[in-house]
Amino acid sequence: MSDVRRFVIPLAAKGKQRPRMANGHAYTPRETRIYEDDVKRFYISQCHYTPYPKGVALRLVITFLYAIPKSASMKQRQAMLSGVKKP
Repeated sequence: MSDVRRFVIPLAAKGKQRPRMANGHAYTPRETRIYEDDVKRFYISQCHYTPYPKGVALRLVITFLYAIPKSASMKQRQAMLSGVKKP
């Protein structure tokens, strides 16, 4: 039985920041917490928060869409549009 869930996160991709230290304790930076909360909110709103049962194997496919940089030459732009080169 296949349960495919797809959802869109209309935000720019961001890398997770390193944990910070204060008073001997590690904490997640504010910007990372906000971004993670936004991703969770998009999932809940689009998939109605139906968690997978424990022990279920998951397959995750992530597709990022990037705009072609304005600084790309015409030759580079054509290569990116044809899929030969990535932005």
